[in-house]
Amino acid sequence: SLKKQSIQMIKKLLDCEFVHIMRLDEETQELYYQKSELNKNGKNFTFEVRLPVDELTFAGACAHLQAVLHIEDIKSDIRYGRLSDSEKNKDWRNGLMIPMIRAGNLLGVIQAVNSNKGKFTEEDIVFSETIAAQFALAVENSILFEKQQQQFLQVVESLADAIVKKDHYTGGHTKRVGVFSEMIALEL
Repeated sequence: SLKKQSIQMIKKLLDCEFVHIMRLDEETQELYYQKSELNKNGKNFTFEVRLPVDELTFAGACAHLQAVLHIEDIKSDIRYGRLSDSEKNKDWRNGLMIPMIRAGNLLGVIQAVNSNKGKFTEEDIVFSETIAAQFALAVENSILFEKQQQQFLQVVESLADAIVKKDHYTGGHTKRVGVFSEMIALEL
């Protein structure tokens, strides 16, 4: 997927072990991202991680302050103790958290962890800010596209409701065609 490719690209550009791209949920004011892990049977499962925008977590503090957070020794930071056990099992050494801000609005955070060079440099920080600005633009475009799709669907549903009110048979037919079309699309 595009997100996986983006994560791989950032890992390569910043030369680090792992990267998370977190979006801001405007309703709950939480950062979220999808995470995959192996279960006891060796099967991959995906779940959503949510973090509050506050000073208690690394990414949350970055979002709260809307500033780059560069941590040279993660384990000595008080926020390390708040990580989940599965996160602590990863050998966290250093980190770089960069807010994605567009037109003054926080859209998310990019979190890069464990520089393969031993630590993140000033050059990495400047470069990551450029990456975050580009991602913020892409996220903003994605949000606008999602809103446009929702508005389109609302217009279509309104038209279908108007047809139902004018001609019950044709309106019912329109609804049935929509239901069957969705079933076919899901099956495909």
